[in-house]
Amino acid sequence: MQRTPLIAYANVRKSFPGPAGAVAAVDDVSLEIAEGEFLAIVGGSGSGKTTLLRLTNRLIDADSGTIRIAGDDIGGLEPVGLRRRIGTVFQNGALFPHMTVAANIGITPRLLGTPPAEIASRVDELLDLVQLDRTVHRDRLPHELSGGQRRRGASACRQPTDRADGRAVRRARSLDARCARQRLPRPA
Repeated sequence: MQRTPLIAYANVRKSFPGPAGAVAAVDDVSLEIAEGEFLAIVGGSGSGKTTLLRLTNRLIDADSGTIRIAGDDIGGLEPVGLRRRIGTVFQNGALFPHMTVAANIGITPRLLGTPPAEIASRVDELLDLVQLDRTVHRDRLPHELSGGQRRRGASACRQPTDRADGRAVRRARSLDARCARQRLPRPA
């Protein structure tokens, strides 16, 4: 008797709008994962790893195909209940979702009163540093980025505005690390 896979993807597709038309982030993925099986999803930035995970817990919906959890088609499940059932870990909490990548990177200098021309220059410098193409990523919102691109955008936000800010940034990173180590209560 064949066992039902714990997670099954059948011909799953998801695309996002791009500068030259739709870009397929997940293209016809079919995969079965047995209960207790360990799986690593490996690929470069923008290859669809995070999109596949976000599809699994219905943070986004597939363009086509079927995803099943323990035999249940997730399309027929209530999203919040599904997420409670399988758990969710967010990786992009450092970017404001309503602001572009450039606005996110430039928010600290803006709050410090840095002139707009200097902010624009620093944003470009940091985009280059984290290897995000200025012309492609500058005006995008976080939900329009791959998981790796969001992490790099968040990393750019954490760079000091100048050498004098290094201590403040180290203190903020230390606070981030302490917060990350705190145990949060499990939902009831």
